[in-house]
Amino acid sequence: KIGENCNEELIRGETFLHTDRFLPHLKIFYTPFEINNDGAPLEYALGSHNINNEYINFFINSKNFDETDIDSNKLYKSKVKITTTDNTLYIAFTNGLHRRTDFKVPNSERHMMYLQYVKNFNKLNYYLNM
Repeated sequence: KIGENCNEELIRGETFLHTDRFLPHLKIFYTPFEINNDGAPLEYALGSHNINNEYINFFINSKNFDETDIDSNKLYKSKVKITTTDNTLYIAFTNGLHRRTDFKVPNSERHMMYLQYVKNFNKLNYYLNM
């Protein structure tokens, strides 16, 4: 499957809308240079980090933990692209659905550093906590 701008192949865990499967999964992103809409910004599905019945059912029934799974769109109502100016720091709970959008300009690059906090929590924990 080709991305929204037909420039690159979609990649699981990167350009497909996906979730990081451990709770909590917190990432702190630092972008030393601007990331605009052409530069493959992070896209986040608002509210998809909320742990509710739809969230739990998504994880119990998922095979790929991404937008190719049935009912992934029930986790959110809208998406937002996170563009940045130079020298920006932002925080995201990446157990919510997110992705790197595709580059609109061939051979572009973006510069980003991130730190993450992950506690060991997996699919079995959903069954044990029901």
